[in-house]
Amino acid sequence: LLGRPLAQLAGRPFFAALPGLLGQGVKRVLDGVRQSGVAYAAQEREIHLERHRPGESGFFNFVYQPLRDEQGRITGITCVAIDVSEQVLARRRVEQSERQLQLITDALPVLIGYLDRDEKYRFTNQAYEAWFNQRPADLLGQTIYEVVGEKAYRGIKGYIDRALAGERLDFEAQMPYREDFLRYIRTSYVPDLRNGQVVGFYTMVADTTEQVLARQQVQALNEELAATNEELAAINEELQASNEELGETNQKLTRTNADLDNFVYVASHDLKAPIANIEGLLYALTEQLAEASQTDEQVPTILGMMQGAVERFQKTIDHLTDITKLQKEQVQLSEPVDLVAVVEEVRLDLAPLLQATAARLDLDLADCPVVSFSQKNLRSVVYNLLSNAVKYRAPDRVPRVRIQSRQQNGYAVLEVQDNGLGLDATQQARLFGMFQRLHDHVEGTGIGLYMVKRMVENGGGQIRVESQPGVGSTFIISLPAVNE
Repeated sequence: LLGRPLAQLAGRPFFAALPGLLGQGVKRVLDGVRQSGVAYAAQEREIHLERHRPGESGFFNFVYQPLRDEQGRITGITCVAIDVSEQVLARRRVEQSERQLQLITDALPVLIGYLDRDEKYRFTNQAYEAWFNQRPADLLGQTIYEVVGEKAYRGIKGYIDRALAGERLDFEAQMPYREDFLRYIRTSYVPDLRNGQVVGFYTMVADTTEQVLARQQVQALNEELAATNEELAAINEELQASNEELGETNQKLTRTNADLDNFVYVASHDLKAPIANIEGLLYALTEQLAEASQTDEQVPTILGMMQGAVERFQKTIDHLTDITKLQKEQVQLSEPVDLVAVVEEVRLDLAPLLQATAARLDLDLADCPVVSFSQKNLRSVVYNLLSNAVKYRAPDRVPRVRIQSRQQNGYAVLEVQDNGLGLDATQQARLFGMFQRLHDHVEGTGIGLYMVKRMVENGGGQIRVESQPGVGSTFIISLPAVNE
């Protein structure tokens, strides 16, 4: 216990034999027992004892008991000490692993929990608070019936019984969200087997509402497209002699297909953002809990559940993305375009937004040449940049946007400058990427600037940004000028 032979301790004064105990409160306790005659006990008391190496500590349960003679006088003190260092350190390691597991699972946008055979929650992560408006700690001990309500419980009761019978399950259902409405979910149940007996089950619930609604909308568009095809077949049969009318009908079909491709494109983006976050967190979780996985059987089980969910979501995204690859790129047709007229047209379109935000717009287009570009695409470029300059305004000052132009080396250079939020170097590097949303307080798909860059470059131009956080951004576009 003390790391020293008994012969070195027997017969010597207590603190002479164990000088390392001085200054740790032991003498005060001994004096108190001797003076009061009352025994003193402590649990898991940390004591510094250099038994095997300098600075070593141990944890002990001990009792100091006064020793009395036949007349009841205190003649000494007996001490019974039990070394519980291994138990304390093991418990602390488990507690640390549990804290890490709770921290990581709290960061995931999925519901992760554990229920015992009585269908009572014994573990929940932070996502439960967003769903049920209750703190995770308040959910512990409640039954799943009490948490989700009678209607939802009836829908999943059969799955619960199968999980408690030892069956691993993946299924889709509906779940109440803050008691206001139902959301679609994808759920996994994994039985907890111990010594051949099911003592409970792990549950992971992912919100698939956006995916389900997107799938339903795609189905509706397919039905609409099928109806359109039937109409086209009838029109083609009636108007075989008219190539011009047939061409117009085919153009309608092409536009319908383009709308469908665009929808699938946006839908796949809405699925990718949360999956990217989950993959990063899952990697961090795996690295941090490598040691805990060897001692806590719950850790690898939960990690496996999360990995399976990520793979299923990723497959869904890949399928949607494959659809968009079928769309052929359009060749941009250039024409002489009056940039000043385009800017004025966009300004009028955005007048309500400019007025609502009290934005100030300064124009300096006196030296603006005619550009060789697609008028439709140029309008889209200017509209996107000007509306972004107002949308991503700084909350502490009136938005101010300056648009100016000049001619340089055969190009028309257009600059759109704002005093908005600004971007750091990392954000600038990501700015023109597909599905990049750098500010979450404004709704959007994250493909606007990607399309701007694509249109500019397809038309033979270039675009870049100069920005400083808290000051603002300047987008600089170079477009081919018309040689006069």
